[in-house]
Amino acid sequence: MNKKQWWKESYVNTRDWILDKYEIFNLSPQEGILVLIIDFLNAKNIPISLEVLAEKSCMSLELCDKALNMLCAKKYLIIQVKESHIEFDLSGLYSADCEKPMDVFNQSIFDLYESEFARPLTKSELQRLSEWITSYDEKLIVYALREAIMYKKISFNYISKILADWEKKGITVESFEQKIEGE
Repeated sequence: MNKKQWWKESYVNTRDWILDKYEIFNLSPQEGILVLIIDFLNAKNIPISLEVLAEKSCMSLELCDKALNMLCAKKYLIIQVKESHIEFDLSGLYSADCEKPMDVFNQSIFDLYESEFARPLTKSELQRLSEWITSYDEKLIVYALREAIMYKKISFNYISKILADWEKKGITVESFEQKIEGE
């Protein structure tokens, strides 16, 4: 087994490890419960969706979504579309260097979008993304992508609608993050 993926060994109890290291992750109560539920569901091979997480955590869909966005922003959680399902990967949590603050947005936004779409972006998609970068903060564009992934509507049109709606409501990166942290 790859040394970097020690948490995949059959003898490792990841929930015990999470609870043992909990204080160093700087998680909100909502984020913490979601991490534990995702770890449990992954261990049992139970399909995960926003609705399942909201139901199991007794949170509203909106609050659950915001907590998931923060986990993604902290790079503890990676949400990817895989074939016919969505994968919630906590590898970032297990492999985090807890002694160093994490650079939340160190990946190129173009690479991130290609990774999440699981294919190279078309020329028109690259142009659209470039236009967004000139109009919006890159973090907000990443948050919009996460929002689209959570609602299983991963398309440039849907992301564009999210960004336009946030702009109409006057939502900035700071207000978005404050709202998430406040709930």
